[in-house]
Amino acid sequence: MPLVAPALPLAPEAPAGLVPAVRLPCVGAGSGGAAVAGSGGAAGASATADGGGSADSGSGLDGAVDDTGGGGGLTCADYCASIIGACTGDNQQYADSDHCLNACAAFTAGALADTSGDTLGCRIYHAGVAAQSAADAVIHCVHAGPGGAGVCGSNCDGYCDMELKYCTGAAALYADRPACLAACGAVADTIKYSV
Repeated sequence: MPLVAPALPLAPEAPAGLVPAVRLPCVGAGSGGAAVAGSGGAAGASATADGGGSADSGSGLDGAVDDTGGGGGLTCADYCASIIGACTGDNQQYADSDHCLNACAAFTAGALADTSGDTLGCRIYHAGVAAQSAADAVIHCVHAGPGGAGVCGSNCDGYCDMELKYCTGAAALYADRPACLAACGAVADTIKYSV
């Protein structure tokens, strides 16, 4: 299932072959958001609340995501290499590595043993399963993606992870996570989004 975005404007253009997406409302026009193809996919954050683009592969919500990479670890670099390699074509979850790294920076780390829950560990597990076959990719890429598709968190969990990481200070739309989840839950779960 695609991630939701409450009453947001469409992104102005999508790269060839990619579908239009909705931007996080705190990110100004022209800040580098891009759409992503595939059912259930959504682009990750490519811009900060001030409109500048960056590939922030740093810490997650709990400060535990390690961005150093190195293969097989609980890192954004490993996650992004895995999901970008496994989830292509109709199963693509991110427009590019920068989108993935920025989305990942908003995830809670969890543990590599996680197979469910709104964690990086769960997403790494499902990206690994997606890499095993084309049939597995159809099922598991959406679980490994930014929304989690009800397995690695709800799509509203994924939306609020990024909303609360990147839309802060004067750009904050919600006072806290419960307010974000309530607003998100009131919107049909049919719109892809990007920042």
